[in-house]
Amino acid sequence: MSHLNIVRELAHCQSNNNPLQGGFVGMSQGRLDIMTSYFGGEDWYKGKRILELGCCYGHVGKRMMDLGAHVTFAEGRCEWEKEIRKVAGENIDFFCIDNDREWDLKKKFDLVIHWGLHYHLKNWERDLSIAARHGDYISLEGEVIEGDDPYAIAVRTEEGPDQSIHGNGVYPTIPCMERHLATLGEFKLFHWPHPGTAGKRAYWMIKTKDTNE
Repeated sequence: MSHLNIVRELAHCQSNNNPLQGGFVGMSQGRLDIMTSYFGGEDWYKGKRILELGCCYGHVGKRMMDLGAHVTFAEGRCEWEKEIRKVAGENIDFFCIDNDREWDLKKKFDLVIHWGLHYHLKNWERDLSIAARHGDYISLEGEVIEGDDPYAIAVRTEEGPDQSIHGNGVYPTIPCMERHLATLGEFKLFHWPHPGTAGKRAYWMIKTKDTNE
């Protein structure tokens, strides 16, 4: 496995040692700090319904549960369900979702977490639109490329346990991302990334058009 792929695994699954069996550290803490500041403190999470997409082994969602949220876990690699339940609890709500295909849980959440996922999707625009229909807010983070072109993307072939399920890596510019985010609601771009991550990354909080707040 290349050095770049190793760094990406560390970024998504939150471990400094074993990327698929680590805890809640480093980059995810930075993501959480931004989100918590946006909502005005940890009390916001109490009683909230949260959907975590691309949850890996469930450490992020477990942290949300510890803060008083009801978390629904979703992961495209269905074989990880056992480990997710081991981390977060046997009785959690879990769905196997391939985010490169259309999906609908037929319920609404207060928050959808969409971290380290969009750039592993060929159909990232459609997936973000679906996520917006499912949540009042979206916490969105991922890798982008340099540039000002609102239609520019870089396409790469990916493989590995923390890469695209279908081998499609699609990396937009920030203006390309924001061209689509403008159709979903109000968004705010935050200073990012966490030190030591590979590539250029960006972080947004999105208040969707259908939010009740």
